[in-house]
Amino acid sequence: MERKGLKKWKKIGGGSFLLNGNRWIKPGQEFMALESDIPEAFRDTIIPLEVEEKGEESTNSEEKIVAPPVPPKFSLKRRGASRWYDVVNDAGKAINDKPLSKEDAEKLKASIEGENL
Repeated sequence: MERKGLKKWKKIGGGSFLLNGNRWIKPGQEFMALESDIPEAFRDTIIPLEVEEKGEESTNSEEKIVAPPVPPKFSLKRRGASRWYDVVNDAGKAINDKPLSKEDAEKLKASIEGENL
């Protein structure tokens, strides 16, 4: 049976919080409590997870703008003066374990870029 007025909260700050003198809330922990159980001094480290049913948004919630993911770009890089190639990402890190011929490297690049579409 749920008590009326209980909300779901999350501790986002560092350190622990003693709820009602008998329950320790650790960082990252989600818990149920009444709004009156959370002191105003801790409202910056403890945020509500549920939006009120009246359509009002809490003043403590932070809006997060999520940008669409940018697919990584891959290119071929020749290994020195040899005939072997690596497929490298934007950071310049080779994604293949062993050196590849140019044809195999192009096939790998095409297959990886096809997965990221």
